[in-house]
Amino acid sequence: MLRRLSDLMVDGGTEWTVRDPAIPPLRTHSTMFALEEQEQLSVTQLAALLRQSHPLVLQWVGALEKRGLVVRQRDPDDRRRTILRLTDSGIAAMPMIHRTRAVNERVSRQLMRELGEDLWDRLRQLEGLLAERPHVARMADAVETIGKEEA
Repeated sequence: MLRRLSDLMVDGGTEWTVRDPAIPPLRTHSTMFALEEQEQLSVTQLAALLRQSHPLVLQWVGALEKRGLVVRQRDPDDRRRTILRLTDSGIAAMPMIHRTRAVNERVSRQLMRELGEDLWDRLRQLEGLLAERPHVARMADAVETIGKEEA
């Protein structure tokens, strides 16, 4: 259900960004924000920072490269590494991307008010609980508890 809800929101945001071809796809905005903040990152660093798979990050980078917003360069110190940077066009696009983020956040907050509770805060709490004790450990505990209940 969370994936479906996320897809509905991201797809809606993407539909909105298509109205202005200068704004890159919504799914790539986190890459742009990370590169704006860090100035340069390797693909591996970016994937770790975004907590996304390396292949998915490469897809996003490819989409941004096609638009001329991001450039890849070989690390001169380690030719195996690829360094990512925003281009001048990428830097120039950031105000529009920040505005899109603000609009998207306002809509999300309004949805949370309509629910009567800030779901984002609750999801952050859930993420924190899973960071403290991973889901797999909780499943192991549940198996043990079920085993005791069945005995």
